[in-house]
Amino acid sequence: MRIIKFRGKRADNGEWVYGSFVYDEQNDEYYIWRSGEWYKVLPETIGQYTTIDDCKGYELYAGDLFNMDFDMHRIFEICYEFGCFTVHENDRQKGILGELDINYIEKFGNIFENPELIKTKKP
Repeated sequence: MRIIKFRGKRADNGEWVYGSFVYDEQNDEYYIWRSGEWYKVLPETIGQYTTIDDCKGYELYAGDLFNMDFDMHRIFEICYEFGCFTVHENDRQKGILGELDINYIEKFGNIFENPELIKTKKP
């Protein structure tokens, strides 16, 4: 069974919260629901779980940054587009996440907490 979950930074304190994503269209607000609690989140920080974990067991989400342990100088970003999780380097698509050998993927941050690591940003 596929696990569908999201993360987002809480609007009240900036902490990450993980759970189900809910959009309140009437009030144009974004929430993560977990264990019976609603958490308002910053919309630009919302990312879906890819169902793939890195080589150390850390969950990978859209917006995460990683490198491959055989080439530590290259920085890759996980994006969600065209109905799948893609891998970008320097704002160019390099492939599909599911095609990579997860034994070499090592997560080290994300675009929200480490924006300085991304050379170019999408508009």
